[in-house]
Amino acid sequence: MKASVSVPDVALTLSTFSLLMVRLTALNVSKDLNLEASKAKKTQAELDRTTRLAAYEVRQQAIREVQQANATRFEEVVYLLENTTGDFCASVANQIKRAEYHTELFNILSDRQFEIIAEIYGKALGRKNSKAYDAGVNEFHEKYGEKE
Repeated sequence: MKASVSVPDVALTLSTFSLLMVRLTALNVSKDLNLEASKAKKTQAELDRTTRLAAYEVRQQAIREVQQANATRFEEVVYLLENTTGDFCASVANQIKRAEYHTELFNILSDRQFEIIAEIYGKALGRKNSKAYDAGVNEFHEKYGEKE
């Protein structure tokens, strides 16, 4: 038995083939667009990462500059605290050295810490309630400001 193919069957097969070719072409275009979008996302991600890294480096440099300024400005207080016994003094000295933003001692320390450091500064010059002690506390407040 011989199979016969009619003309409408051939036309249907050709239209099906054409439809498949159109779909394949659309898929290839879609893949190309997805590939381009993926490349654009990677490029944007790399750009974002570079921008964040540069901003981080600028911020770290600014922090180092503030810390250096604090170390120079408060050198006398830090030296006094580092050479005084006790964990409190060492802790406050480290807090002053690590301060990232403030350049005023009364902004770095809490109210109570500031007053205790003023008392330690005064006691370095004389015993409590003496004229030398009072002069030392006043000198500390003149040099480093008043806590508000």
